[in-house]
Amino acid sequence: YFVTIIDDVAPTLELTQNLPVSVKVGQTVDLSKYSVSDNNDAKYVKVVVYVVNSSYRMTMVKDGSYTFTEKGKYTVRYYLFDSFNNNNYYDFEVTVNE
Repeated sequence: YFVTIIDDVAPTLELTQNLPVSVKVGQTVDLSKYSVSDNNDAKYVKVVVYVVNSSYRMTMVKDGSYTFTEKGKYTVRYYLFDSFNNNNYYDFEVTVNE
């Protein structure tokens, strides 16, 4: 007998600390304050965080924090992937002022 497991449920993310909606140029923000859930084991959910600036330049966040270097509107995007290749993403807007 073979058992086939079908999982088509995407993982979910919840911020455990609110991201600021407005920061100053040069300010560093911790983007690692989140928890993930999945209908299977959440420890196998991969999270990749990108920051997109107002010129649409995308930067991968590697150490959990990001320093906003230019004035403008930014999108912080969290991509989630589980072990069955289900995916999801969450966007948060941050405005950077001088």
